[in-house]
Amino acid sequence: MAIYYLITLIIPVMFYLAGVIIDKYGRKITFLAINIAAILLDIPLFLLINYAYKVLNNVILVAVALFVLMTMVGFYETITLTINNELAKTNTRFTTTSIPYDLGVIVGGFAPMVFTYLLITYKTLWATALYAFPFWIIVVLITAFLIPETKGTVFTV
Repeated sequence: MAIYYLITLIIPVMFYLAGVIIDKYGRKITFLAINIAAILLDIPLFLLINYAYKVLNNVILVAVALFVLMTMVGFYETITLTINNELAKTNTRFTTTSIPYDLGVIVGGFAPMVFTYLLITYKTLWATALYAFPFWIIVVLITAFLIPETKGTVFTV
């Protein structure tokens, strides 16, 4: 069990690494790249975790899959927070960042209830994945094409 806690320690390291990468290559391309990686890898990694834990009883394989997932989480959080802060003016930055976050918490608070309903009704985890995945892909594509690239921009107060 301790290995899972150690894996979560990778997130702060990924914050730094993601910051270096997004400064070098830009926010928009990095945002799109990490989301494409997540879209392609999330389901296979969750299947691997399930198979490695239930069938193989291999904790190391589960840890490797969780490590990859936590790496993507660290990158995603760094990129989205950077984009949110850079798009807001300095005198409204806190409000511009906190209101969408709080709205997301309120709306997202119903997600466990919806997922539980889908799981009980259809008796498979695939129902929850097939419910959330298309929305995620649509939001990522819309966001990736609407956000401006801020690489090289000098921000002043």
